[in-house]
Amino acid sequence: MVGVEKDTMMEVNPFVNLKKRAIELPTGCKDLNDLLLRIENFRPDTQGQFTEGGFAEIRTYVGRLCDGEFTGQVLFILHHEKSVILIVSHDGDSIRLELLLHPDDAFVKEALTEIFGESGLQFLTDIRPLQYIRVSLPKHCEEPGQPIIDFLLRAYSVSEADKFILLYQDRKNWPLGR
Repeated sequence: MVGVEKDTMMEVNPFVNLKKRAIELPTGCKDLNDLLLRIENFRPDTQGQFTEGGFAEIRTYVGRLCDGEFTGQVLFILHHEKSVILIVSHDGDSIRLELLLHPDDAFVKEALTEIFGESGLQFLTDIRPLQYIRVSLPKHCEEPGQPIIDFLLRAYSVSEADKFILLYQDRKNWPLGR
């Protein structure tokens, strides 16, 4: 190069293959452009099962999940204003409620303990500053959505008039689901 001293030029490491993807990128992406294209073209796997509803719809959606109508799916229950993100799954034997909890949120943790008992709580992992918690719901519950509604009422002070976003999602797309 004209006008550039050899000292200021970066030398390429002979052991680095610039045509291969870096380990930080997902499989199938060789560079940042591939990753950005993948993100830009991402469409959630909603399959038309997205709705807004209240407690009656929560009962219906949890019931469908438990009846095996949506095998391999998880149910997201979201409420933006109250910062509610609940994940409900059914593995054939039990219904599980999963959520991310901030350690300072003693009120939500107290509601979890009161409704589901201390022994039912599983602290799976810390995703700083949050804790990922799983709760097994009662196995033989006539109305499987009711304990979730009771928890929403107690922990988040929601009312009958509140609306939630309900969404089934393929379990394999939920990175924390096991």
